[in-house]
Amino acid sequence: MRPPYRCHPYWMRHHRRIRRAYHQRINWLWWDQWKHQLDAKTQTAHLGRVRFRVQYPDRQITSLCQALISGINFMWDFLSSLIGRRPPAKPALSVAECGPRALALILEFEGIDQPWQRPPGDSGITIGVGFDLGYCTKEELEEAWGRHLDAQTMLRLRSAIGKTGRDAALIERNILGCQRITKPAAYEVFERCTLPKWRAITASTYTGLEVLTPDQQGVLVSLIFNRGPSLFGPRRREMANIRDIITSPFIKNKPDSIADQILSMSRLWPDIPGLQRRRLRESNLMKSETP
Repeated sequence: MRPPYRCHPYWMRHHRRIRRAYHQRINWLWWDQWKHQLDAKTQTAHLGRVRFRVQYPDRQITSLCQALISGINFMWDFLSSLIGRRPPAKPALSVAECGPRALALILEFEGIDQPWQRPPGDSGITIGVGFDLGYCTKEELEEAWGRHLDAQTMLRLRSAIGKTGRDAALIERNILGCQRITKPAAYEVFERCTLPKWRAITASTYTGLEVLTPDQQGVLVSLIFNRGPSLFGPRRREMANIRDIITSPFIKNKPDSIADQILSMSRLWPDIPGLQRRRLRESNLMKSETP
């Protein structure tokens, strides 16, 4: 037997709407009671079984905002944990490395120069292992060679400081009577003064060298030692390209790309086979080493 209210004409006509409204109210009452209990414990916004109804637009917007804020907080915590676990970045090198194979290459091609043996081109009077007087100061000359050469030789060498090319060729006769430089003295000055200086210059010219092996860094030390650190001008195109290759995150095989640029420099000295051979050896050493 039906309850009396179910026999009412209004119920018979609208019973589905009445039931739906009743259940909506019960659901919202259940959600509000559960949400207040959670907020009392944690004082934070919670996601739950929210049933969005058109009849309650303010509650719908509130629930959407709470869900958005909770999602943002979750992603922030997740990304922060990833950043916290990231290994610390390697500090930039202040001095480039120079492996044994690269060091042997430099000593082979530089040789030991006597004061009266000026290299061709725009170089100055060069002594020992690549110690160019055209690109040094009086203080550097005294610190490097004062303990190895006599006073008369030092006086004559001071006159060659800062002179390159033709200016250096004009004073070659004044250098003929200088003391001969011995092999132990040349190597001692090279290891104590010359090599550390050019390793630091190479590291400041090409940042990011830590991606290369010591011998590959030594190839760039040999290049900078031979050509200087300038990266500007048409004759320095390949050297500027090497800088871009080292710093680019899109080039995976950096050694091979650098080796191609070094070999391309041979175009600058078509009549000097010694420099062409040196660039070829540097290119091969750069490719043979795998970081």
